[in-house]
Amino acid sequence: MKLAEKGDNFNVDLLVKDIYTASKSNMSLESDVIASSFGKIHQYIQTNQKDKIKKEDIAKSLLVMICYHIAQLAVLVAQSHNVKKYLNTY
Repeated sequence: MKLAEKGDNFNVDLLVKDIYTASKSNMSLESDVIASSFGKIHQYIQTNQKDKIKKEDIAKSLLVMICYHIAQLAVLVAQSHNVKKYLNTY
């Protein structure tokens, strides 16, 4: 947790804006939505920029990924049990 506090997951996660320009995207997704966790790491390795990969950023990305998955599972379980009231943050 202490390591993740210092990190920035946007440095290693691939975002919608990294894939689509505003003119090409007809989706209603915000540009800072995560398209792929750790998605930039391969690019850094291929272009010999391993120094851009920080352990703090990896820790933050992992924490965000786990939190997103827990939230998604909670919503799916609530829906499968016909729970009518649950926190919907979308």
